[in-house]
Amino acid sequence: MHNEYDEQTALHYAAFRPALHLPILNKCIENEKYKIGLDIGCGTGQSSVALANICKKVIGIDPSKEMLEKAIKNENIIYQYSDGRHLPFENNYFDIITFAGSLYYAKSQQLLDEVNRVVKDKGRVVVYDFEILLDDVLLKLKVNPVKSLENKYNHQENFSGLMLEALKIEKISSGIMLINIAPENLAHLLLSSKENYDLLEKRFGFENLFQKMEQQLFQINKNENFSIKAKIFLAVYICEK
Repeated sequence: MHNEYDEQTALHYAAFRPALHLPILNKCIENEKYKIGLDIGCGTGQSSVALANICKKVIGIDPSKEMLEKAIKNENIIYQYSDGRHLPFENNYFDIITFAGSLYYAKSQQLLDEVNRVVKDKGRVVVYDFEILLDDVLLKLKVNPVKSLENKYNHQENFSGLMLEALKIEKISSGIMLINIAPENLAHLLLSSKENYDLLEKRFGFENLFQKMEQQLFQINKNENFSIKAKIFLAVYICEK
């Protein structure tokens, strides 16, 4: 996962993420509270902050040191580096474990076995993701949103194809959410994707790219917020040891 982001995209990723993590998490977990949670592939911490709303303590792990350096500070969250293959925690330690847009990069039987080991009996493992539909915005910027044939990222990734052992499927669903995004934040969002960053850099040049993007977006929408659609995906598993 860490190879997808360089310093520039990590900077924009940290500057703004849509407030979708908690609404999606609330769809997965209905009014439940937990003592301790693990956020695998926490990035710059948006998903960990969401998890902290339903946990007294959260540990966020990620293989990208660049992301962790920009992680959101929170007194209830501990961030630490991890390769994602070995989880340095005791057996039956976590009440809930989340993968927010990270399972595609981390999915393996070895990791799933580790998840089975560290989650408590009756604990939950939540896999969720969202895809923000930005093609219309790119077209308004006169950028052709050509998708690379090599980009096989799956927003609907779950544990299918692996041996679940103690994990049982509780819920799998998908849907659409509408989000309002200010031009400045939309510029950050566009530039947080390496693929989009490269497209926009070719169109507008590297120098002052963010300022150029912000100005273009202000002009397109006359300083009004953009209404953007996002596809959401979630899978909830319960541990029965």
